[in-house]
Amino acid sequence: MSGSHLKLFSSTRIGPLQLSHRVVHAPMTRLRSAADDSPSAMMVEYYRQRASQGGLLITESAHPSYDSRGYLGAPGIYTDAAAGGFDRAGAKQILQRGDADLVAFGRWFSSNPDLPERLRRALPLAPYQRDAFWGGDERAYIDFPAYDNASSDTVAVEPSADQPA
Repeated sequence: MSGSHLKLFSSTRIGPLQLSHRVVHAPMTRLRSAADDSPSAMMVEYYRQRASQGGLLITESAHPSYDSRGYLGAPGIYTDAAAGGFDRAGAKQILQRGDADLVAFGRWFSSNPDLPERLRRALPLAPYQRDAFWGGDERAYIDFPAYDNASSDTVAVEPSADQPA
């Protein structure tokens, strides 16, 4: 049997993903984060080189805080730079370029329960409160109102980089 007829090279579906072959790449950048624990350019290049049409790459997890690191050199997403820090303009740009299919907004969702609608309508965002991210009570957690229900004194103008282009 020739290599091209092996089941290894046949297509398959995994949930919503249609794969062209069954050769899956496991997490392998092995402790090569940048000095600040953010994913390094070398890690990006490593996975870029190994991407295949219709293939599946599984990248390593990223720790959400300095104290949650499983081992030194693993990438983290607890700094503004590493977490993406996306604003409306940045999200629009990365999607338009085709460099991403989705954009995750963590911290802005924490203070804007209606974030998709605020972004759609170019409304200002309520500032998030970093000191309420891990633990505490309902204050600065579930007490942020939707824009249409907020009084004008509780809504801050978003940074200018976040205004629609």
